[in-house]
Amino acid sequence: MISIENAQMGDISPSSNDDLHTMKIECKKQHEIHSSEDYRRFIIRRAREKQNDTEARVTLRLHNQIVLIVIIS
Repeated sequence: MISIENAQMGDISPSSNDDLHTMKIECKKQHEIHSSEDYRRFIIRRAREKQNDTEARVTLRLHNQIVLIVIIS
């Protein structure tokens, strides 16, 4: 896992330009509310959250497919 202190922007990338645009808008809104967190750290945190959400959905989908295959067999 990449520590926030050592992370570079290239370490975590959004999956598409739309995601990047959405993240930038979220960052600007959140940064105005929570100005104590610097912009770069916020982007890294949000990218990790999105990545974890995606991984969780894919894992659940794969688990459901495996269960279905076992039931059918």
